[in-house]
Amino acid sequence: MHQGSAPFPLSAAQRGIWFAQHFAGSAPISIAQYVELNGALDVLLLNECSRIAGREFGTGFLRLIEIDDLPFQVVDTTLDEEVVEIDMRTEPDPEAAAHEWMRVEYSAPLDLVADRLVNVALLRVGDDRYFWYTRIHHIVLDGFGAVTLINRISDLYNAAVEGREPEASKADDLVKIVDADSAYRSSDRFKADGEYWREHLAGMADAVSLAGRTAEVDAHPRLVSGSLPAETAELLDVVAKAQNSSIAPIVVAAFGAYLGRMAGADEVLLSLPVSARTTAVMRRSGGMLANVVPLRLQLGQLTVGELILKAQTELTGALRRQRYRQEDIVRDLGWAMDEAASFGPSVNLMMVDTRLDFGSVTGRLHVLTSGLIDDLFINL
Repeated sequence: MHQGSAPFPLSAAQRGIWFAQHFAGSAPISIAQYVELNGALDVLLLNECSRIAGREFGTGFLRLIEIDDLPFQVVDTTLDEEVVEIDMRTEPDPEAAAHEWMRVEYSAPLDLVADRLVNVALLRVGDDRYFWYTRIHHIVLDGFGAVTLINRISDLYNAAVEGREPEASKADDLVKIVDADSAYRSSDRFKADGEYWREHLAGMADAVSLAGRTAEVDAHPRLVSGSLPAETAELLDVVAKAQNSSIAPIVVAAFGAYLGRMAGADEVLLSLPVSARTTAVMRRSGGMLANVVPLRLQLGQLTVGELILKAQTELTGALRRQRYRQEDIVRDLGWAMDEAASFGPSVNLMMVDTRLDFGSVTGRLHVLTSGLIDDLFINL
């Protein structure tokens, strides 16, 4: 990992967050999550493994500077790496107090240049029960990278508990991640991807929204969550097998059909968050690469099977061109960025295992926020 203090440019994704944050004002564009841990946790070991992984990925020690009014970044290993420990057991309702503490923390305004962009805290809510909380500004790390980082910390912890050497880190240097992004943007692939999106979105209908308006920038989303009933999950598997498909296009088709029916529209546009990590090296590294691409569903008089096939085709086409930035698509369409924060309601297909093991301690990952939300946003 690059340990020097030489400044290097922001990636295209980071520049998008930089400008979006200035537009958003005091509302921080951060990702926040916590791992619910139950068992006899070795707190000192967890904190040490967090520090090691933070250094391996570089993102734990990233700070931003301005040179001639332009943003640059440096990996600064002299930054404070303290993990805050807070005992909530004296509170009347420790878990409620912990949730409120986290909400206040990830909602607090941040100065991109002056403030620490990463905060890690261990909230103790019971004798053998902890909420391991992480808040990172989105300009430093995206959701995919955050999950990769936590999995690396789990691997380091387990290796120490088992008394063995951990595998060497496979995370790439952040400078190389930015260089790869720059190379893509000057390639023929970039031009071809742009042409695909311009042709694919030509003549599309106006965006469909159930709300009919966008939220204020600093509005806090209302979170409603639950598990799919077993019979619904089984039915999804049955349909997927019958369609020779994964569950993803079925969910996209169902969501699109629902929006179309509710809004009386024959065509809907969905926002699809993507990792934009198209190589193995990118998928095991940190950095901010995430993107949002549109899914165009022309509903018409389609059968359920036909709509699922159309959703599959849309997903395939979008994922093949997922590195082409949302901001570039918006610019190509002639939209103003402040008018088009998203392409429409979002469906976020997070196909990751939320269970984590730390020795004998079982953890479960919970996402609190992935940044600003201005419309309906479904996480699966």
